[in-house]
Amino acid sequence: MKERRWMLDAERSSLRFGFTGARGEPVRGSFETWAATLTMDPDALGEAKVEVRVAAESVETGDLRTNEVLRGRLMLDVASHRVFGFSGRQAVLAQGARWRLLGDLTIKDSTVPLLVDVGWGGVVPEGTQNSARASCTARCSFDPTRFGVGPAIGEATGPAMVEVEITAEFVCETRE
Repeated sequence: MKERRWMLDAERSSLRFGFTGARGEPVRGSFETWAATLTMDPDALGEAKVEVRVAAESVETGDLRTNEVLRGRLMLDVASHRVFGFSGRQAVLAQGARWRLLGDLTIKDSTVPLLVDVGWGGVVPEGTQNSARASCTARCSFDPTRFGVGPAIGEATGPAMVEVEITAEFVCETRE
């Protein structure tokens, strides 16, 4: 197969996060608006490239106050930084269908290298013989202070390590 560009199926995909807040409470949520593209040849996964773009204001925790704190100047600062993203540039087979993807995470004005663990679900034909679907689950964690994300006003510390999980399905027209 030849290298192709695969587009995210937003209906079947999710981007979730979690961290322990400054007061020790668990914070869980998701981003409702995001897009990703995957450029790959299923026969040469090590050369895959991925681009993920997230609308920062689409953060959703189920708690209005927490959402506003996360959107605020000391956290994601959505007034100045509407989008953040990840660019994956090198994949290495770890074990079985597990891969490690090295790339760069950019939040606010800071870009930091990030290693992402990826479980590859494979490629299956879909509907007609002209399209296919690929699936994966990616997990990573990072220190938010590396991106200038600080504590909320009146709190001594900011969020601890942020854990992220993306479950993604991509579709591709395989017609020449």
